[in-house]
Amino acid sequence: MTVNNAEIRRRRIWSSVEEIAGRYIVITEDGRETADPVMQPMARNSLIAMRKFFWDNGLITVSPFDAKGEFVDGELFEADFTEEGLEMLRRKAECWSDSKAAQKTPPNYKPLEKILSEIRAAAK
Repeated sequence: MTVNNAEIRRRRIWSSVEEIAGRYIVITEDGRETADPVMQPMARNSLIAMRKFFWDNGLITVSPFDAKGEFVDGELFEADFTEEGLEMLRRKAECWSDSKAAQKTPPNYKPLEKILSEIRAAAK
C-alpha cells in the first residue's frame, strides 16, 4: 500500500480538546461512567493553553481562536503545523500538558519556551 504525500500531510496530529478531555471519566457507585469533574477541566485548560502557546509562537498555521479571541475547538493535522511546530512535537513538547507547569494559573510556559529556544538556536 502506497501512501502519497497529501495523505501524510492530512494525518491528524491533535484531536479536538473536547475529544481528549472527554476521555477522563469516573465510575459511579452504581457502575455508570460519568465525566471526571476534576480531570476534565484540568485537561481542557492545559490543552487550550498548549494550542495558545503554539499559535502565539507561530508553530501552527490555523488559529484556534475566533476574531473575538474565543477558543474554537477542532482537530489539527500535520499540514497545520510549521516545521518548528513539528519539531516541538518530536521533542515531546506535548508532555507539558500533563505537567504541573500546565496546571498553574496562568500556565507556566517556561518548559515549552526552553524547547523552542533550543530549536531556534540550532536553526541559526
